[in-house]
Amino acid sequence: MAAIAPPGAAPLPAVARSAGGASGGGAPEVGITQAQMLVRRAWMGLEVDSVSAVTTRATAVAGALGGYVHSAREAENESVMMTIRVPSNMLEAAMDSIATFGKVDSRRITADDVTEQVVDLDGRATTLRATRDRLRALLQQASGVSEIITVERELHRVQTELEIVERRLLTLRSTAALADLSIDAHPPTVLGPIGLLFAGVGWMLRKAFVIQ
Repeated sequence: MAAIAPPGAAPLPAVARSAGGASGGGAPEVGITQAQMLVRRAWMGLEVDSVSAVTTRATAVAGALGGYVHSAREAENESVMMTIRVPSNMLEAAMDSIATFGKVDSRRITADDVTEQVVDLDGRATTLRATRDRLRALLQQASGVSEIITVERELHRVQTELEIVERRLLTLRSTAALADLSIDAHPPTVLGPIGLLFAGVGWMLRKAFVIQ
């Protein structure tokens, strides 16, 4: 099953830091800072008594924190795998809430710093916009057919490159604003007769070698 809802507005994670120089944009002005942008992802494994309730409860957690369900799937082994997206600064709160669903088997967070990529792309976008504007002015002044064709071709190239850079910036900023939390919820493991036998043997061995 899958449930996808449009994300609401979410604040960007902001930790002030000095911006490095962007290619094509020259050195940054003194005093200008760039907010640090981290792409954060987390994974949780849960042992729960009621797998069927996990999707509903996780959806409620995501909504309460200003996020949404990105995907949800029930596996053949009666487990549920889903991914929710929440504001990056709410990731730990989301994980703490999900942890109350059952016993946590695993919990992990990673973060990729994309600040320098954003600074570089911002500089490229600024340069490309200035170039586009100059080409538009030249096109208004062009007189010969050959000159017009040449300017239009270059203008098209610059505009295409600018659109690619702007899409990349939008993707980075939206990915940094909302963190992904993947959840793998499964029922408790039930040991069969052989498993119970080995568990009992292990218990006896521990008792044989450990003096309390």
